[in-house]
Amino acid sequence: MTGPAAYDCALCRAKPAWTRHPSAAHHPLCDACAATYTTWPCPGCGNEQFRPPDEEGQPCPQCEPQLIFAALPEANRAEIDRAVAELGAIHAIKRIRDLTGCGLRQAMGIRGNRYLAVRDGTADQNSRNSSGSIPRNAS
Repeated sequence: MTGPAAYDCALCRAKPAWTRHPSAAHHPLCDACAATYTTWPCPGCGNEQFRPPDEEGQPCPQCEPQLIFAALPEANRAEIDRAVAELGAIHAIKRIRDLTGCGLRQAMGIRGNRYLAVRDGTADQNSRNSSGSIPRNAS
């Protein structure tokens, strides 16, 4: 706890609520709601997560798109890189969602990561990383 604040709890709107964890800086919780949250390391980067127990084991929002992309077959990764290079952002995101079945937030993250890789010329190197791990030069 960082101390009393004039915040409403992000879940139940009770007061007082405090920022409980650095990864949840904009998500103040009251004592009752904080007791329902848990922590675990992100499987991608290892940073500690502070979220509801039903999300336990999930990667952080920064790692999730990279892990989804790395788990795809080579052909799908190449198709995504082609879509990012040749299509506008909206059409590329739609194609990514078709190929992965992921949600809009994840598809936007994949598109952003792959756009940078294509732009920087590291797309082929990153596409070949099929171990399921995050490529070293991915941001």
